Amino acid sequence: MILWGQTTLTGWGRTSRAATSAARPHTLSAVQEAVQNSPAILAHGLGRSYGDAALPTEAARAILTDQLDQLVSFDPQSGVLVAQAGVSFKTILETFLPRGWLIPVAPGTSFVTLGGAIANNVHGKNHPVAGALSRHILWVEVLTADGRVCRFSRTENAPAFFATLGGIGLTGIIVQAALQLTPAAGSCVAVTQHRCKNLEDLLAAFTSKPERDDYAVAWLDALSGGAALGRSIFERAHIAPGNAPVRLDGGPVFPLDLPSFALNPLSIRLFNKVRYAWVGRANPTLSIVPHAQFFYPLDRIQHWNRMYGKRGFHQFQCVIPDAAAPQALPKLLEMISQSARASFLAVLKRLGQEDENYLSYAMPGYVLALDFPNSPGTPEFLSTLNKFTRDVGGRVYLAKDSTLTADDLAAMYPRLPDFKRVLAELDPQEKFTSRMAQRLGLRRTA
Repeated sequence: MILWGQTTLTGWGRTSRAATSAARPHTLSAVQEAVQNSPAILAHGLGRSYGDAALPTEAARAILTDQLDQLVSFDPQSGVLVAQAGVSFKTILETFLPRGWLIPVAPGTSFVTLGGAIANNVHGKNHPVAGALSRHILWVEVLTADGRVCRFSRTENAPAFFATLGGIGLTGIIVQAALQLTPAAGSCVAVTQHRCKNLEDLLAAFTSKPERDDYAVAWLDALSGGAALGRSIFERAHIAPGNAPVRLDGGPVFPLDLPSFALNPLSIRLFNKVRYAWVGRANPTLSIVPHAQFFYPLDRIQHWNRMYGKRGFHQFQCVIPDAAAPQALPKLLEMISQSARASFLAVLKRLGQEDENYLSYAMPGYVLALDFPNSPGTPEFLSTLNKFTRDVGGRVYLAKDSTLTADDLAAMYPRLPDFKRVLAELDPQEKFTSRMAQRLGLRRTA
């Protein structure tokens, strides 16, 4: 018998929350029982979606998947890993990176489950080379609304496969999946840093990529303006030989919620000025660092989201297509700079070709990601940024979103009708639902 208990779940930004009845099953049969006995339900992993994508509706229950975390099999010749959906990227990396195998796509944290990463089709700093995670998923097994466990792949019920990849958990409960790992020369990363004095310098840096550096990312001073608009620290990197310890334990705990006045334009401008001067003081610099230091810098501080205080924060993450970027990116950065709302966590990177899944976020272009403290007027400002992104042909990433509308979604995601069609076939009674799905018109409002 499955045990249910009352809990409150939140998005990582802590602006969205849901009081719900939840269970933490250890077996597939328990998950099947939970789905069968629930009129509405949603899988919830480690809670790193920023908004309401992984939050059940008022009428729905939650399946907490972190105990469904077994590594089922691994082929050391091909590098194919079969694992349950609740296993974390942290566990996979700690197990296989010392053996010379790497997850091919690294989002900004290792504290995500395999199922959650599939449901949000995560991407990393090497998207132009490696694509999103969906490119490396061979098959998924999904517990569907009728109680069956179905295998979906590119050759076996392909429409359901492409709806599940990036499908924000609405096709069913992902049970397990086959992931193609990639060989790694070592557990170190060779990182080259240099300063870019403005956006023009930065875009030039992105387009002059050396062959061996698969990874590229930039930290931006989002409050700079004028001639310094787009001032940034640009990093290129590649996997390097070396046997640095693979430590992803999370480090010290951020002890408390900062008061709301702690992150203000003055303190953020000071931090940005110091960081720009310090990190890029030698131009350029080459460092050999442990894997986690480059890929997961924020994982070194547990509960770092507390720095935004009890009100929480929103993240805005959009992709601006290449054709629009030269004119649109400066305008977007000017809007953000003039608002004086952005925090010191601002990142720019590139995406390559569109992915196969129906809700593909990717397109050739530039990804801008910023955190905004949840102060009065912030949701309305984000709606303005959403509209700007929509008008220039861009998209907002659903894993980070908290303010998109149904009309925004339809305009940004051209294959949405295909997704809705498959969803209606797999789950006509709308058993799998979330607060985001209701907000975006993907599910009826109870």
